[in-house]
Amino acid sequence: PYSCEYFEKRIQQIRNIIPDISISTDVIVGFPNETVEDFEITCSFIKLINFSFIHCFPYSVKTNTKAETMDNHVSALEKKVRAKKIAELSDQLNYCYQTSFISKEVKVLIETCLDGKSFGHSSEYLPITIEQELIPNEVVSVVCTHYVNNNLVAKEKKDVTI
Repeated sequence: PYSCEYFEKRIQQIRNIIPDISISTDVIVGFPNETVEDFEITCSFIKLINFSFIHCFPYSVKTNTKAETMDNHVSALEKKVRAKKIAELSDQLNYCYQTSFISKEVKVLIETCLDGKSFGHSSEYLPITIEQELIPNEVVSVVCTHYVNNNLVAKEKKDVTI
């Protein structure tokens, strides 16, 4: 029952309250009757909303459903192509989202430590590597310093002059 305009407005309201919030979505590509134009509209809307990341799935036929009997099923190859395009778009958006945190302070739950480094996720679900060994299951404030291999690297805040 929601329009794109309604959805966009609600996302903007949320971001006005929590500017750095991570907002992701699931997308199913290749539902029967999805045209090339429909798919391009979806891609444009994804860019407009600027999701943090996207989980994309090609539509798969389920027996005994209304969709199974619909006309204009999208070919398996075309669904694969569309899913790949959404995955590439997700990678671009995720890169932009993660790198927007460079020089910012975030809180990280330390999950594991290995070889003098600590690994965890921020409350925005950013994967973070801290270049020192900290105590697992504790939350620490860090400053993100750079981005390497789909991962932010950070230093504990007390070790950084901002």
